[in-house]
Amino acid sequence: MQGKMPHVLVVDDEPALRRLMADVLRMNGYAVLTAAHALEALELSAGEAGPPDLLVTDVMMPPHCDGLELARLMRRGNPGLKVLYVSAYAGDPLVALACGDPLGEFLPKPLSPLVLSQRVEAILRGTPFAGRRDACRTRGTVLLRVADPYRRHWIRESLRESGYWVLDTAHGSEALFIGRWHEGPIHLILADPPGSAERTFWASTLSGYRPGLDLLFVEEDRDGIRLRPAREPESIPVLWEDVKGILARTAV
Repeated sequence: MQGKMPHVLVVDDEPALRRLMADVLRMNGYAVLTAAHALEALELSAGEAGPPDLLVTDVMMPPHCDGLELARLMRRGNPGLKVLYVSAYAGDPLVALACGDPLGEFLPKPLSPLVLSQRVEAILRGTPFAGRRDACRTRGTVLLRVADPYRRHWIRESLRESGYWVLDTAHGSEALFIGRWHEGPIHLILADPPGSAERTFWASTLSGYRPGLDLLFVEEDRDGIRLRPAREPESIPVLWEDVKGILARTAV
């Protein structure tokens, strides 16, 4: 293990919005846990994953306590916890209190995925694990576009365990969003092999956003997982060999 990955806890009583925020953060490389209310959030924080590095919470959130009280309770064991508050009620007095939190920021609903990702980047800057996050990105940022959830999970976790930053996408539309708007470099794409018009479209469109980006297709045969380049290079990049070795060691 290369060190604790950035871990974000998203708390909101609206299932669709909770899922949207979690998906955006996952696509940007963060490990994410979600909770529907404050009690569930406190239970997760006390569990195996431990306290989050960032709390993203709705301000007004029945039935247990509001987002400000949740932040106060979680800071008992983690005084420096950063908090991103969200709410559709910008004029509510609780929102005014949230805006006064010196370790917090506020984002109004409805949320823009791009603004959310940019705000999370900004609020995490300077936190204790920011150096480890940036070191992972420098070692290698991999855009993962694999539909099968089981295969995607073990590829993602294998690469994370080896110190790579993984932008986790399940669909071509997600991959295109990250490919276009991710502010840092992307060094490699691991993707399902082409087999439909949709896959061909996203791959060709993404190459327009990131010219020269290496693309490896993830294929499975009786001998396990193998990686096939979309185009044969003059020489095999070191990153390819590292990724092949990692997946060969962790394949089940």
